[in-house]
Amino acid sequence: MFMCNLNEEFHLHIRDIMGFSIGQLPVKYLGVPLIFSRLRYIDCMPLIEKLEKRLKSWKYKYLSYAGRLQLVIYVLSSMQVYWASMFIIPSAMTKTIEKLMRAFLWSGNELMDGKVKLA
Repeated sequence: MFMCNLNEEFHLHIRDIMGFSIGQLPVKYLGVPLIFSRLRYIDCMPLIEKLEKRLKSWKYKYLSYAGRLQLVIYVLSSMQVYWASMFIIPSAMTKTIEKLMRAFLWSGNELMDGKVKLA
């Protein structure tokens, strides 16, 4: 049970009647953290870790540019949209996510930057 804006006496009274244990935020629900304040960069780190894990699992050496483009459009961007449908994502986090997607799209490896196929 999570409570806020209650005095301690009322808080303990409800806990004793209901028999619930008291939890601490943040917790995860449907893959996103439940927090009571504005979303910070550090709160979005699970999203970055999830994106990086997904990128590392794909066999980028066997994918064409068009295949990588499809993965970026339909998989990676949908993960970001899912979070953005619940929170206002910090602009620094959006830039980090776009950097990961751009690096994967152009080089096929999320760790390499600057390998653009156009002059």
